[in-house]
Order: sequence, then C-alpha cells, then structure tokens
Amino acid sequence: MAVDAAALKVELTTDPTGLGYVLNDNAADRDMLNLDRATIQVAASPITSADINRAMDWAEFASLSASKQRAFIALSQSGLDLEEANVRTALGAIFTVAEAPNSRNGLISLRNRGGSRAEQVFGSNVSTGDVAEALRTP
Repeated sequence: MAVDAAALKVELTTDPTGLGYVLNDNAADRDMLNLDRATIQVAASPITSADINRAMDWAEFASLSASKQRAFIALSQSGLDLEEANVRTALGAIFTVAEAPNSRNGLISLRNRGGSRAEQVFGSNVSTGDVAEALRTP
C-alpha cells in the first residue's frame, strides 16, 4: 500500500504526537514511525488458530453446549477476523459472560495489539523511501 507523501510530510513536520522526528535522517524517522508502542492500538486481525488456542479457557469450552462448540469450531477453523461485526456477534452469543467469561475476555483481548504510529495513521509501516519522498514533497 502506497503511503500518501503529503500526509506523511505533515506528520513529520508537525509531529502531532511529539515523537521527536529528526527530519534529516530518513532511516531514524522511519524507525520512529514504525516502532510498535503499547499506547497505540491497532487491529490485530486476522487472528490465527494458535492465538485462539492461547486465549481460550478450555474447561469453559468443554462446559458449553455441543451446538455452541460446533458453532465455534466452524467459525474459527481458519482463524478469526475480529474486525467483522458478524464474527464478534457470533462469538458473543457462543461465549456469554455467564457461561464463559474467561474465554470471552481472552478472545476480546486479541482484537487489538500494540502498533506503530505509521500503522495508526497510514494503515501500514513506512519505508525509508516513503520518508525521503515525503520530505521532498512541496
């Protein structure tokens, strides 16, 4: 995905979050933009089967009805896209607060992860070339 050079230039020259961009060291600015920060949350989708396995309370799962177990297995066979509202709705119906609070909370915790300023603003990390191009933009 191409980064909007004009928008990146504004980010670099105004430094709205006070990261301290250097402006004469493209690699340093790239690294600063791409650094994952716990204070910046971005979507973690898609969620892998391994992530799901770590988040689940399997004793709770075993206590669910067979139909809920089958629904979850069908829903999560190839991972989960927690950005999809229908997936979140289905998971909420399967893992209710009353029946499976630990699994519910574990799955909710997978929705976001620490991300970079570049991901937050542009949807992806940036390259040294992106930074150089942005700073050349009139």
